[in-house]
Amino acid sequence: MIKKGYMAIVCIALFLFALSGCRQAKMPEANAENIQGKAVSVMTYEIRPDTISRYLKLTGGLEAGHETLVYSESTEKIEQIKVKIGQQVKANQVLAVQSGRALQQSVKQAEAALQSAIAQEELAKKNHARNAQLFQEQIISKQSFDQTATAMKTAKSSVEEAQAQLAHAQEQQGDTVIKAPFAGKIAQIFFNKGDMVSSGEAVFKIVNTGTFKAKLNVPETEAAYVSLGQSVIATFPAIPDTEFVGSITRIDEAIDPDKRSLEIEVNFTNPSADTEQAQPDAAGSAVQAQGKLASLKSGQFGQFKLEVERHENTVSIPDNALMTQTTVEVNEQGQQNTIKTHYVYVVEQSKAIMKTVTPGIYSSGRVELTSGVNIGDAVVVTGQNIVKNGDLVTTLNQQAQVE
Repeated sequence: MIKKGYMAIVCIALFLFALSGCRQAKMPEANAENIQGKAVSVMTYEIRPDTISRYLKLTGGLEAGHETLVYSESTEKIEQIKVKIGQQVKANQVLAVQSGRALQQSVKQAEAALQSAIAQEELAKKNHARNAQLFQEQIISKQSFDQTATAMKTAKSSVEEAQAQLAHAQEQQGDTVIKAPFAGKIAQIFFNKGDMVSSGEAVFKIVNTGTFKAKLNVPETEAAYVSLGQSVIATFPAIPDTEFVGSITRIDEAIDPDKRSLEIEVNFTNPSADTEQAQPDAAGSAVQAQGKLASLKSGQFGQFKLEVERHENTVSIPDNALMTQTTVEVNEQGQQNTIKTHYVYVVEQSKAIMKTVTPGIYSSGRVELTSGVNIGDAVVVTGQNIVKNGDLVTTLNQQAQVE
């Protein structure tokens, strides 16, 4: 029993010694790595002269560049409607015709009144001529002669009045033909054939589809960066993968005190308008020839961006390479002051060197650096989150200039 206990103690002692020996064997390897240093694999971006722009992004809807309601100028039934919704029309093209029966009667009455007035004028002229002879022969008094002269003038005035009434009646009769005030597209028709329409009621809505406008609100802080004629790029979810370029045509004179913004108006040319031509169909009406280009439509919602700053021959890097350190300082009064320090790592002689930088414009995944680095520096863009100042690094590859 004593011998077995002794053997057990010896075995345990040998096991502990062996385990201790294994641990001691690994320690030199770890120490050797710490002493020699292990290089961190990184990827870099070589800084070259670059151009970077800052864009202001806005949202808004489109309106037709020119749209109007076409009104009836007479109270009559509609006999004919010669167009359809969506149809392209020319300026002065006939859109609808009203009956005009009541107006025809008015014209006839005015014509009859004019003929009667002319007859009365002729009679007054004859009476005046006869009385002039009698007055010279002293057969009638001057008073009687003057009366015929007055009657002749009155008859002449009656003729002129009747002529004006006839012209007005004829003009009203012409108003029963409703025409397009300008070339465009029929957007709405408010009445049907046979409906009675009163004077002053809208019958059609017509829009000029060749141009569109967007009214956008520019934040007060960005108002100084917009100017007339400035280009604006627009995209619309309804027309994917297509950009439309317009220009600023109007800028409000004052900031809206409620919105704290400045309204601008941007005009766009509809690319499909060049392929839309008014062509006569079998009935003689104009029909639209559909173009193949993307077509803008009134009411479409879109995103608009305009270049507000542009810096050329400057330094920019991928924005993920820019690191930020935030520290909080407390002054004697106990007030906290947050300080942000921006930095990047630049590879110099196979080491990552931390450089404090000043960021400028941010744009499309890039950031401008106005100080701290130079053209030709190799900035770490992959591995920057794991390296420290002075670490040995191995550059796997060097990224090309970001387009």
